[in-house]
Order: sequence, then C-alpha cells, then structure tokens
Amino acid sequence: MLDTGIDIPDVVNLVFFKPVHSKTKYWQMIGRGTRLRPNLYGPGENKKDFLIFDVCENIEYFNAPVAPDTSVAAASLGERLFDARLALLAGIDGASDDPELGALREGLSARMHGQVAGMSLDNFVVRTKRQAVERYADAAVWTKMTGDDYVAAATLHGLPSSLDVLDQDEFAKRFDLLALRTQLGVLVGDPGFVAAKKRIQAIANALAAQKSIPVIASNLELIAAIATDEWWQDVTLPMLEMMRIRLRGLVSLIDIVDRPIVYTNFANVGGASEASDIKIVAIAVDRARFREKAFAFLRSHEDDLVLFKLRHGEQLTALDLLSLERIMISSGLEKNELDWAANESHGLGLFVRSMVGLDRTAAIAALAEFTAGSTLTGNQIRFVELLIDQLTQRGVVDPALIYEEPFTGVAPTGPSRYSRGRRCWCLWRCSAGFGRARSLLDKRLDDIRAARLRQQGRCTRNALWVSCCLAKLNVKGWCTLFNSSACWVRK
Repeated sequence: MLDTGIDIPDVVNLVFFKPVHSKTKYWQMIGRGTRLRPNLYGPGENKKDFLIFDVCENIEYFNAPVAPDTSVAAASLGERLFDARLALLAGIDGASDDPELGALREGLSARMHGQVAGMSLDNFVVRTKRQAVERYADAAVWTKMTGDDYVAAATLHGLPSSLDVLDQDEFAKRFDLLALRTQLGVLVGDPGFVAAKKRIQAIANALAAQKSIPVIASNLELIAAIATDEWWQDVTLPMLEMMRIRLRGLVSLIDIVDRPIVYTNFANVGGASEASDIKIVAIAVDRARFREKAFAFLRSHEDDLVLFKLRHGEQLTALDLLSLERIMISSGLEKNELDWAANESHGLGLFVRSMVGLDRTAAIAALAEFTAGSTLTGNQIRFVELLIDQLTQRGVVDPALIYEEPFTGVAPTGPSRYSRGRRCWCLWRCSAGFGRARSLLDKRLDDIRAARLRQQGRCTRNALWVSCCLAKLNVKGWCTLFNSSACWVRK
C-alpha cells in the first residue's frame, strides 16, 4: 500500500481501499496528494487539487464529531496532601500574628519547599511546569506569599518528587490528611472537621487496644486523651500538629480486622445491560511450561518405584500408570496436559522415560539381542555405543534419528548397512518402544504393498518378514521373530 513515505508530485487521484483508525496515518495518506507539481497539465497549468476515492468510509469516520471527555479523575492522595498543606499555609498567612502559628508555618513551608525542590527537571512530566518549579524551588519564595503565589503553586500538585519516595507509608500519609483537615477546621472552619475528628478518635481507640506494643504503650496517655471529647475542646493547631507527628507512625500497627469498614452504594449510570453466554474454548497446552512443571515433579520424585522401573526399562502395569498419573495430577499437572503428552509420546510411560532417561545398564541389556551371537566390527560397536548414549540421555530415541547425525557419520545409509531383518527390528524396538515400532512397520508394510502392485505381484524378502512380524504379535506387546527364507508371493 502506497500510503506513507511516498513522494510522487504527479499523483492527483488517491484511492482509500482499506479502513484506517489512526488519525496520524489518515492524514499521512491524504498527504500523498498534497505534493505540488508545476506545469502538470501543460505550460502554466499547475497542480491545484486532487481527488480522493474513499470506498471504506474513512472520511466519514474522521469527520464524525467526537464528544469531549467530561470525566474528572479523582485526585490522588499525594495531590490532596499537597493541596491541604498549601491551604493550611494560606490560612496561617491570613490569620493574626501568633508566635505558635509562626513555628507551625516555618515547618510547613520547609516541607513544601522540600517537595518542590525534589521535582527533577529531567522528568518530562515536571518539565511542562519548569518555570513554576524553578521559582518555588527557592526557599525564600515560601517565606512570604500572596494570593497569586498560592494559585501558581497549586499547579505543581501531582508532580513526582524525590521527597515522596522517602515516605512510602500510605497509612501514615492518610493520617496526615486527617490531621490537616482538623487543622483547617480549627483555622478556617473547614466542613470536614467533624468527620476527620471522628475518624481520628476511632483510630485512637484502635491503637489503645494494641497497648501491648511498646511504642504504643509509650504514647498511651496521649492516645487515651485524643479518644475523649474533652481533648478536642479548645484544641489548637500546635496540639493537632503534635498529635500528627507522634501518631502517624503508629497507624500501621492497627489490626486490620479492627479498622473501620467503609460501605459504598454507587448508582449504576452505565445504562442498560444484557446477558451474554460465555463461549468455553479449550485452552491449548503450553508445551514449554508443561515440560518445566513435569521436570520439576520428576526431579522431586526420583525415588518413586514407578520411575525406578521406567529408568531401568522394566515393563509397567496398568496400575503403575494409573498411580503415576494420579501423583502427577495431585502435584499440579493438568489432566489435559498429561493426555496431550501421552498422545504425543505414544504413552505416558514413554513420555516420562523421555524426561528421566534410561539407566545405562538397562540400555546395554536392551541391545543385547542385537549384539548377541555375532562379532561386531569397529563401526558396528561405535553405532551401538551411540545408540546407548542416546537412550541413556533421552530414554526413547525416535528411529528417524538413527538416519541422522551422529549415526550417519558411522553408517551413512542407516542401520540396514550393518543389520537386516530380525536384528534391525531389535534396534527399532529398543530405541522407540513397541508402540512406535509397530506404527513404523505398518507404514513400511503399506509401502511394500504399493511396490508389490507396481511389480505385478512380486514381493521382497523383507515384505514377507514384516508380514510375519505383524502376524506374530502377542498381547504383551512383544513379538516372536524368526528368519524366513527367500520366497515369492503372488498377487
């Protein structure tokens, strides 16, 4: 799509043949036709306009009026604290001269200056208020402020400050806000005074119930006084500041179950709703995650009897498999994951053995039928050693791997170079297990049948041998193999 990054001034026709929902991309597409082109239609006839053929209603989409966002985000705790401190500072400046208020104002202005000074101009959020931040980062500005100064300082609320990082105790900061509201109530008659007073008294009662804590016991006299109405009569701003400083660090020690429950009852203004059925979709198995969980389980159950039998190539009973599956499910593995693993590996036992590997002695014993009664060449011995190594590491070896490296480095054409008939079947059965060897033989038999039709009824010796192998399979999963003489089978 030639919609962006193309500069062809001769273009006078644009075709919008795809829906676009990005306003930036929409205007970039229109920009393909805004390139000027002098003398486009002849000498002196310059390009003055272009046409847009919009078949996906993109123009209607972006021309539709967008309703303004009228929602108002609730102020954060940090913003409310900043505004409350600023309002208290303005209230003190508007009150009569009082030496006690002077000490409180000095501490409050130092706190506000420290918060603004901690706003880093390297932060792009702070940089938008650079002029105000640089001004109020000067401590001298806070010593004497007017009405306009407070309005300008209020624009800095909500900006990140390093001072906020040093105070991460949310319960203490919420108590600060309650104390500031009571101070504003005493100073300027803030309507939130009564509610803040009741909440502080509830906090004092909750702290009194934790008097076994040493730090609370040391402040128990003050806590008991705050819980009474007498303490609040003729209370002063310095008294409330002393209360805030001494109790703010104790609020987090209140038992959670004793904290007051806040009940809400919001009206639903989202409009009508309708019921919908949830479509249940089967969740695919996360193979990597499942193998990690399975490996962790097997590592923690190395001494299990069933795993011992698997590592030593012993035949498992149906009861063994049921016990293994039950233990794996109880350890956090899902049933659908185990079913997937069993299907992929042609049995749960083969899957587990591929994870735990095969004991080297058991691997050597499994290949005894292949090596017995014959003298092997150097390459044959190397081939068997490679297979033993793979069985020890993997537990199960896909027969297809025998026709790949490192086996082809010893036998480029596969094991048939060194073994045929019964001995080749032994290799397949030892490496893949009976189930997979059977499936491979089925495929081999299908290939031979197709070749027999092409050869007008003639069959090779291997085809008859495979047929005999399949006919002699018994219920235990093993087979009786024998060497057959060369023969011909007619269609």
